[in-house]
Amino acid sequence: TLMEDMQGSIDSVAEEIVHVATLKNDVAETIQTMAATSEETAAACEEVNASTDEQLRAIQSVTDAAETLTELSEELTNAVNQFKV
Repeated sequence: TLMEDMQGSIDSVAEEIVHVATLKNDVAETIQTMAATSEETAAACEEVNASTDEQLRAIQSVTDAAETLTELSEELTNAVNQFKV
């Protein structure tokens, strides 16, 4: 009958609406997971950047110390040369 056909159509549409709502929730959860992962990645990048800056400062410190050591070595060589016979 027409009423049964209409009821069947309404039931079918209702099932599809429930299915779409489930898919929507899955997509929303996936987006939230991606956002959290992006935040974690950004934090890790900031840590790497800070570590790189720290390493750069340490390398600069070693370079400065090496230059100072070279200067002192030259001064020592000059001082020792003064005592050579």
